[in-house]
Amino acid sequence: MSPGSRGRPAGEAAQTDSVGARVRERLTDRELQIVGHIVRGCKNREIAEELGTKEQVIKNYLRVIYDKTGVSDRLELALFTLHHRVLAEAAARATDPALRLQNV
Repeated sequence: MSPGSRGRPAGEAAQTDSVGARVRERLTDRELQIVGHIVRGCKNREIAEELGTKEQVIKNYLRVIYDKTGVSDRLELALFTLHHRVLAEAAARATDPALRLQNV
């Protein structure tokens, strides 16, 4: 096992990262922002206020995000994101302006 693989064989960890990378590439910047807020436990209304839009717009985005990630609800989305480190890091960068500036 390689360090940092959290008890998984190295091949499985690499496969997990490739899945996260593929999903990350499919999501838009706005979708990544929403995923980041979901992981933080925000409600649709809170996300809408933060992003300056309507709650229904967030619901529409979530349906698209669920389709792109292959999950069916926000809990599954949060767990999927946390499981795929590449995706979790991208979502964190998308929601935190300080992190976005560090990686430019």
